[in-house]
Amino acid sequence: RSTLFPYTTLFRSLAFANTESVRGKMVQQGGFKAALTLVLSDHKPTQLAAAWALARIAISINPALYPRRTGSGPEGMVKPLLQLVDEADNELQQFEAYCEKLYTSPDANERAAAEAALVQLSSSSEYIPQCQFVLDHSKLAYAQLVAANALKKLLMQSWNHLTVQQRIDFRNYVLTYLANNGPDCQAFVNASLAQLVGRMTKLGWLDANEHQQIVSELSKFLHATPRHLVLGLQLLSTLVTEMNGSANTRSLTQHRKVAGSFRDLALLPTLQLGLTTLQQLQSGALAATGDDGTRAQEESLTLVLGCLSYDFIGTT
Repeated sequence: RSTLFPYTTLFRSLAFANTESVRGKMVQQGGFKAALTLVLSDHKPTQLAAAWALARIAISINPALYPRRTGSGPEGMVKPLLQLVDEADNELQQFEAYCEKLYTSPDANERAAAEAALVQLSSSSEYIPQCQFVLDHSKLAYAQLVAANALKKLLMQSWNHLTVQQRIDFRNYVLTYLANNGPDCQAFVNASLAQLVGRMTKLGWLDANEHQQIVSELSKFLHATPRHLVLGLQLLSTLVTEMNGSANTRSLTQHRKVAGSFRDLALLPTLQLGLTTLQQLQSGALAATGDDGTRAQEESLTLVLGCLSYDFIGTT
């Protein structure tokens, strides 16, 4: 409870609950009992992070694996999880009210006050679970945008402290979110999350083969609904832009290495996807009509142009 407590290390430890494959080990090695203790903390972010860790453990672990001492078993989760639901609902409503004021209030003072209240969300990696909660539960586009931007900032800032598996898990979380919710989200929300996917893929490109399979993953969007088609093309186009730009890499050397690898491994398949999709749209082979058809053609052209404009010789 001391203010000198290493909260950053604590939150990284609790973040392991985001990775399903290690939740059983957390229970076996005492992480579950530690989380039960931490939900009693006076430090609110610690309390919430511990409760979310318990929630994630609860949905994936066989109850027989839990410690059997009174108060240390699965029954110990009931109270903190109920409290989490109640508090989360109230806090989400308040958060949405601030977001609404930030983007719609005609009063400059109200907007400034809302911005001051919301800036905390992007102040520390301990708020990553809260960003995910807002994305998973809010239907307000402005709240989704604030959460997406905060999540993007926090993941970029904490990237070097994440394990390879955590990086993949966060990327997959965003892709799953877009697959399930993207067609119903506002374009500015999808644009922010598409940029996050592109940046995570670029930073993790040399870490794991899963990142290098991104074009195959994104191509699945092209064969679902017309809105998924538009979103998939947007994701591919944003990916090419991120790979071609040097602004969001740790060094120019890293940028050139990753950009060259992407050029050699993925740029041609990406260009072919853009050209094939454009051809299918023009021939009517893809069932995208009206606004969706027009947007799909525009995104296809943007993707093709981005591929052809790529820095092939590494001058940037």
